[in-house]
Amino acid sequence: EYAAFISNSEGGAEAIKQLGAKAVHTLFYGADPDVFSPVDVPAQDLDVMFYGHGREYRGEWIDAMIKEPSLQLSDKRFAVRGTKLGDLGHTEMLPYLSFSKLREYACRTKLNLVITRMAHASVYASSSSRPFELASMGCCMVGNPYVGIERWFEPGREIFIVNSTEEALDRYRYLLSHDDERRAAGVAARERVLKEHTFRHRARDLVQIVQNYL
Repeated sequence: EYAAFISNSEGGAEAIKQLGAKAVHTLFYGADPDVFSPVDVPAQDLDVMFYGHGREYRGEWIDAMIKEPSLQLSDKRFAVRGTKLGDLGHTEMLPYLSFSKLREYACRTKLNLVITRMAHASVYASSSSRPFELASMGCCMVGNPYVGIERWFEPGREIFIVNSTEEALDRYRYLLSHDDERRAAGVAARERVLKEHTFRHRARDLVQIVQNYL
C-alpha cells in the first residue's frame, strides 16, 4: 500500500522492514538554530541542569546523573525543569515560565544533561530532540549511554558520555573546574549543528527522499 516509510531511527529500519515495509528511509531530528540560539545571560549560576518530564525508562540514569551527584556535590547547584522525576536529592525545581525562559535556563547552566529514554538510547541512531536543541544553543552536554550518538556528535569533544554515578561525578568535577574546555565543547556542538543538523538540512534530505519516488 505504501511505497516507503520514513523513520527517525537508523537502527529501527530493519524492524520496520520485517513488518512488511517495501523500503525504509531515515530522517533524523535536528534543530532550528535561529530559535534554539545562545541567550546572553549575566552569568552561569546553575552548575548542572536537566529539562524533561517523567522518569519512565530512564529512572536509573536520573538517579545516577542527578540524585546521587546532587547529594555528593553539595557545594554545586543542581536544577531541573520537569515533572514526575521522583526523588532528586538536593536538586532545585525551576518554575516553568515560557519557552524563552527554558532557553535562558539552559544558557545559565554550565552542564546540561541529556538523559535519554532506553527506547531511543538502546536502538542504534534513534534520534531524539534534546541533544540537537542543546547543541544548537551552544550548551556543554553530558549524557547517559546512547547507542549511535556518534552519528551526530563526537563523544569527548561535542558531548560527554558517562556510564555510572562515579563517572558522572568525575566528569562534573572536571568540567566545572575547566571553564575553557567546557565552553569549547558547547561551541563545537553548535558548529556541528550549523554544519549538519539544522532543519534546513533535514528538509533537503526529505526532498531528496520524496524525489526518488516521483
